[in-house]
Amino acid sequence: MTSLLEIDLAQILPLLIGLSAALLLLVAAMMVSSFRKRRVVTFQAAQEPLTDEALPSVRRDESDSSIPTLDRAVKRWLPRREMLRNRLTRTGYDIRISNFLLVSALVVVILGIVGVRVVGFQLLIVVPLAIGLGIGVPYALICLLGNRRMDRFNRQFPEAIDIMVRGLRAGMPLGDSIQIVGNEFPAPVGLEFRTIDRAVTMGQPMDVALADAARRVTTQEFQFFVVSLALQRETGGNLSETLDNLADILRRRRQMRLKIKAMSSEARASAWIIGMLPFVMFFVIMAVRANYVTPLFTDPRGIIMVSCGILSIAMGIFVMNKMMRFEI
Repeated sequence: MTSLLEIDLAQILPLLIGLSAALLLLVAAMMVSSFRKRRVVTFQAAQEPLTDEALPSVRRDESDSSIPTLDRAVKRWLPRREMLRNRLTRTGYDIRISNFLLVSALVVVILGIVGVRVVGFQLLIVVPLAIGLGIGVPYALICLLGNRRMDRFNRQFPEAIDIMVRGLRAGMPLGDSIQIVGNEFPAPVGLEFRTIDRAVTMGQPMDVALADAARRVTTQEFQFFVVSLALQRETGGNLSETLDNLADILRRRRQMRLKIKAMSSEARASAWIIGMLPFVMFFVIMAVRANYVTPLFTDPRGIIMVSCGILSIAMGIFVMNKMMRFEI
């Protein structure tokens, strides 16, 4: 059976390589086209006055792909599509679901070819590993980009609230204070506040614009801000004092979070060392004496041992990660 799988793979290897190259070119073409389209629209909006025929559409773009067939397939068959779209939006880049799926498929194909032809693993082992890594690695990457962007947002957010407090105390309305923050601050705070200001300018209620922003910015700090504005609009009160207190609370939360991170640095370093040591030793032994570890992937007992070991390491890392995280 192994020889049959190797013969079939050797026959379809050129097809797999061609499919990978085509997927890569398609993703690159779609990203370049999307970027050039945004540049052209931005330049035309800055150079030409808006007429009745040239007014931009205020409808929300809910397309997941520039290809209609692929867009319909994604909307029909992809589970939890809204969650994935929110994850992609958190990164701050214009990444559509179709681009993410094409990149994942490309990673699966490349890992499959490398695992079989370069490393020499069996096809029955490579296929589930390639599918898992092909889906997990791009998803982990977008989660990392989104978390970094949210961390930058939290660092800038207290200063943005201070600007709003000064404007409110000077007699400016809330909409003008939001506009000033959007114009003065860089991304991501400035971008989100400019989006809120444009939505309000187009006629959207402030509450709805803030709720839409809260779906894009999934941090507790911004949720506190939205709830504070909603409560103030319903019950009244001194908004500048409320926001001033909120900015002070956010700074204290960040200080506490940094203090916890410093105190748990030793435990996090231990978790990284303990989690990476088995894999480092595996590759060292494989480089020195490959036939010593080959039975782990050719013998059924070795496959079971490797699976149980990886599962145990993953559970240990998960438990240590939960022990090091605190809700503030």
